[in-house]
Amino acid sequence: MKPLQNICTPSSSNRAGRKFLVLGLTAGALLILAVLSFCLGSSGLSPEQLWRALIQGDAGDKAYQILMYVRLPRTLGAVLAGGALAVSGALLQAVLGNPLASPNVIGVNSGAGLFTMAAAAFFPGAIALGPVFAFIGALVAALAVYAIATRTGASRRTIVLAGMAVSSFLGAFTDIILTLFPETQMNRIAFMIGGFSGLNMSSLSLVGILIPIGIALAIALGYELNVLSLGEEVAGSLGLRAGVYRTVYLAVGIIMSILGGPFFVYLLFRRKGGMRI
Repeated sequence: MKPLQNICTPSSSNRAGRKFLVLGLTAGALLILAVLSFCLGSSGLSPEQLWRALIQGDAGDKAYQILMYVRLPRTLGAVLAGGALAVSGALLQAVLGNPLASPNVIGVNSGAGLFTMAAAAFFPGAIALGPVFAFIGALVAALAVYAIATRTGASRRTIVLAGMAVSSFLGAFTDIILTLFPETQMNRIAFMIGGFSGLNMSSLSLVGILIPIGIALAIALGYELNVLSLGEEVAGSLGLRAGVYRTVYLAVGIIMSILGGPFFVYLLFRRKGGMRI
């Protein structure tokens, strides 16, 4: 007769098998969606046309141009941005002990929104400054939360309270700008909706390096993250310096949220227009 613990608790091999199964299904779904994104559009392309374009590499071929200059950058941009925000959300949820935590908890969205509205209000003729200001605003807000949290011990409650305070503070200034400059409302809507129509392969070179590095770092620190998610007392009893690791995870989460959000906005506006095929 098997012990009760063995009956009630799944074996490690079963858990590992489920993890690989979930990862395999997720990777397969992502691959299928990527192929569909290459094929579907105003100019429909069949998988055969895409394969022929990749094999031949003819720069004058219409299918090759659509794939390499339009749809491939958009798909890679969506995957990179989604991966960065997903990793950031997972880190923040583990650090804060809240399954609903997201990058807006640390003030990234509020900072980017405020600086975008400020650029639209005070520099209406310089359209390229909006995304730059958004990136700077997100970085300033995240650093403010980070500084407050580290100075006071970087506990879960401190990080949440610091993020709420900074977000409320920046949100109040955003409302002031919208009240004094109502015409900036359209800029706010455009910033919130976003898009990937202006991306090209050269503009993805930097995030194509930084985001995978951030994801690899988060995976490398996965064991400590699991221990930290058990609580400070349990982590301390296992010899883990909870405050130090919480600060590291918070920093990585902030960087990944900026790379997947405001930094992509900056990349999109570096190239005006963008082909829509």
